[in-house]
Amino acid sequence: MEQMVGLRRSGKSLRQIGRQTGRCMESVRQALLRYEQARSETPAHIAQEEEWHEPLRDPEPLPAGHPIATQAIWHGLERWRDVV
Repeated sequence: MEQMVGLRRSGKSLRQIGRQTGRCMESVRQALLRYEQARSETPAHIAQEEEWHEPLRDPEPLPAGHPIATQAIWHGLERWRDVV
């Protein structure tokens, strides 16, 4: 976790962090979000605001076979199945 946070603070994208840690981009994103949520529950977080977590969205497109992309494709197919 500390390695992922350090890489994110240094400006690495979620995909780059995933490659270095052996995780997928989505698991890195979720781990960083859980870390930030756990940290925001402590009073020490109020004293030191950090802006490193703001751009959590990666500007790169999702890779083929990613669960979100696949789900969107199936949703679209299901929608048009009844029309044809």
